[in-house]
Amino acid sequence: MKKYISLLLVIMIMCMPITSFANPLTDTITNVVEKGTNVAKDIAVKTVENGAGTIKKVTNFAVISIADIIKAFTDIKAHWAKNFIAQLVKDGVVSGYPDGTFRPDANIKVSEFTVLVLKANNIEIEKADGVWYQGVVNTAINHGIIKQGEFDNYDRYINRGEMTRMIIRALGEIPSTGKTNFADDSQIPSNLKGYVKRAVELGIIGGYPDNTFKSNGRTTRAVSTVVIQKMREVKKGTLKPIEPKPPIEKPVVKDPAPITKMPQRLYDMKAKSIFSDSTDIKELNKMVVDIPKYVKQSKDFVPIYYGFC
Repeated sequence: MKKYISLLLVIMIMCMPITSFANPLTDTITNVVEKGTNVAKDIAVKTVENGAGTIKKVTNFAVISIADIIKAFTDIKAHWAKNFIAQLVKDGVVSGYPDGTFRPDANIKVSEFTVLVLKANNIEIEKADGVWYQGVVNTAINHGIIKQGEFDNYDRYINRGEMTRMIIRALGEIPSTGKTNFADDSQIPSNLKGYVKRAVELGIIGGYPDNTFKSNGRTTRAVSTVVIQKMREVKKGTLKPIEPKPPIEKPVVKDPAPITKMPQRLYDMKAKSIFSDSTDIKELNKMVVDIPKYVKQSKDFVPIYYGFC
């Protein structure tokens, strides 16, 4: 029975519209599951026929648990973003591929990411002639998520800086001013820096372990689900902004001022000497070769002279 249920979950996810990464103009779950259509759908029918009859339509994924969705995909069980991915699948914002994979580490295009932003904000996508994403672009422009002419190619991969700009605009937030705290701040384009800084302040995105942001780096499907889900949480008020931390002030260590006048305490203290008044010249000649004693005398005297004792 468990085998049947798992198989059904895979088929259900496969039947979800892959609109986020294919054709968003058919963004409804209307795939009829009927016996004899193809092998995958036939398997699904046989599974349910063992119990409650034939499923004619898959329309609601809200009843499926996050854990079951994670199990249904073949490539996210050990992925760091699996819970974010499953949540967006559960809510119908994103979907997987017909082969049962999600491909979390694959890069995502400008057009595809725009679809996610619109869907996550429950914005209905306009219909338009031309390329499949034309309606997506028109809708995003009309809602101020992107600007006319901002992208020269919607079919190329989106980078991290462009992603944050789209997210911040979708939230209706204003870009922050000033520098970021990233080590590669100077490499973040000036027209994106304010959006990156604001996204960090809101807790939507962070940097890499080496404290770089890599603004021009490509965005993956997994990262997309994380920032999209956090954007939703910001809108709901469940993700609180990160409190700015005051800069850590390092103590200023100054070299001690050189002593220009011999302190009285040096006149008063007894001199440490390896010689005595009664030492004759022969003994002195023997002591000259005893370098360690001279070194010790220097170590004893120099700190005192410079005021460290």
